[in-house]
Amino acid sequence: MFKKYALVACIAFILGASVFSLGYIRGGSGAAASTSENTALAADTAGAGADGDVAANADLTQSAAADNISEDSPTDSASLDAVSPDAAPTDEPAAADSNILQTASASLLNQSVSSIVKQASSSVVSINVSATVQSWFGSALSAAAGSGIIFSQDSGNIYVVTNYHVVDGAVSATISLDDKTQITAHYVGGDSIADIAVLRVAKSDLKAAGVTTYTMAKFGDSDKIEVGDFAIAIGNADGEGKSATFGIISAVNKQITIDNNTFDVLQTDAAINPGNSGGALINSNAEVVGVNCAKLSDSNVEGMGYSLPINQVKTIVDGIMKNKGQAVSQPGYLGITGVTVTTQLKNLYGFPSVGVYVQTVYTGTGAYNAGLMQGDLITAFNGVTITTNDQLNAEIAKTLAGQTVDMTVYRSGYAKPTTIQVTMTAQSGGLNF
Repeated sequence: MFKKYALVACIAFILGASVFSLGYIRGGSGAAASTSENTALAADTAGAGADGDVAANADLTQSAAADNISEDSPTDSASLDAVSPDAAPTDEPAAADSNILQTASASLLNQSVSSIVKQASSSVVSINVSATVQSWFGSALSAAAGSGIIFSQDSGNIYVVTNYHVVDGAVSATISLDDKTQITAHYVGGDSIADIAVLRVAKSDLKAAGVTTYTMAKFGDSDKIEVGDFAIAIGNADGEGKSATFGIISAVNKQITIDNNTFDVLQTDAAINPGNSGGALINSNAEVVGVNCAKLSDSNVEGMGYSLPINQVKTIVDGIMKNKGQAVSQPGYLGITGVTVTTQLKNLYGFPSVGVYVQTVYTGTGAYNAGLMQGDLITAFNGVTITTNDQLNAEIAKTLAGQTVDMTVYRSGYAKPTTIQVTMTAQSGGLNF
């Protein structure tokens, strides 16, 4: 178990002088870069973590020699014999010859990767979402970005799979294939536990926008991936449009825990950035083998990104498509992001108690409907004393949609706590776009 976590798309709300440390970062989120209600933003002077979102990678077939990189790679023996054991010269090659060989090898690799990216990128989309958040100053729209993969179509729509945390709390969303033309997307269904959601886009809207070039993604077999396989991650990095990064598969069957949920993931060293969540991890056949979801973020850590294996994703997507419009799972959903107020922060900033500081409240959720606001301090939930955000998330996970619970909160400027009754919404609470 990793001790501390952080969202990729929003570097957690730190409450003044707090310092964030090791954490998982997710690469996109519904209302803000860190909109997931389950974000654990622990903040104290020793360090704090935040539950994260974002990233992962693709596998490309293993290749140790430049002439083995791709079936499409040139096989001109004249240019490759110089590095063949059978053609080894009796004298050491000149430095100039060595440089020529290195340049040729790099050229072959670039041609191979470029071809794969071109084949796969027309099935990857950028996603932009808007969410209404509630605070003491009223309602406001917050924007965030993520990625998605076109996986299916019917007579009227194309369907896009992404991470649930990309659209969590959203009131509207658009997709783009060229990072310029935005087409309205609609929520189909999702499973927040598995962190998978499906959107649909009307073909009539695509046609009206002049978008005619798109393809259905090809899925590979994630069970056949091996450590060392090449991987390419494609997605809307940092919300700046689609881009690709190259690496290898670093580990398979890796387990990580985010928001009290454990995921079996692929690990890659291909660069993952905010906005990559929901994007594709591609192998050497331009097949999607994973959905990028998170990375490990720390000043001392590099190249540890994670992707949900596509074989697992397909099972979740099949269930969503069979139950269009309803989330696969129906646990209770509160609808906030919160920050742990430690004893140290309590004393430093004069909070009346330890607990969970409400950073964001998402419209249409149980918290929003109950009148919870930014700045409230949650100290009890459903009869259980709350001291950390992780503890609050654990209690939320025990509830069901439609269940009404009591929640004790301190309001800003009030010396005594008050009790609020909250009716939990479904996991898709607020996702009516």
